[in-house]
Amino acid sequence: MSEALEVDEFMVLSTIHEPGDRMRSYELLARRFGLTAEAGGDGGAANAVA
Repeated sequence: MSEALEVDEFMVLSTIHEPGDRMRSYELLARRFGLTAEAGGDGGAANAVA
């Protein structure tokens, strides 16, 4: 997708209030794009890497 759009990165904005639901939405996105979480103080949510 990034090649087709000629971009280096994507940003995701979530307006989901409930923290658990918001995290789940990020997990689903990460799985879809084949990403894994990097260890961090937030459980890796802010540091998804390819």
